[in-house]
Amino acid sequence: MISSGSGRLRIRLWWKFAGEDLIVFIGGGREHVGSASICDGKLYTARRGEHMDFVVSDSAVQRINRELGITACVICGIHVDNASEEEIRQLVRNADECVKKLVERIRTSDRRPQRSSDPPA
Repeated sequence: MISSGSGRLRIRLWWKFAGEDLIVFIGGGREHVGSASICDGKLYTARRGEHMDFVVSDSAVQRINRELGITACVICGIHVDNASEEEIRQLVRNADECVKKLVERIRTSDRRPQRSSDPPA
């Protein structure tokens, strides 16, 4: 897990490789599934109702695809009650910081994604 920020503005990020592809969850506050974005060079987005989480998931997945050259799916769910506009901007910055840390961690890791023909156990 990677995190950025503190208190009600803390954002957490988890990830898992699925063969050569990457699945990421970004959440904060009352976490939920607000959006899912996939990028394989082209962006695909699913948005839940009026949730604005796609702003974070779209940006994150495009950065991961561009900087690591892999297909990725980012699921995002951030909800902080009565967040001010400045708090929302800080939540987005914290999410961006988490994605930056993730990209660097994967870039410098010995563990690069490997294609597997076997389904997960």
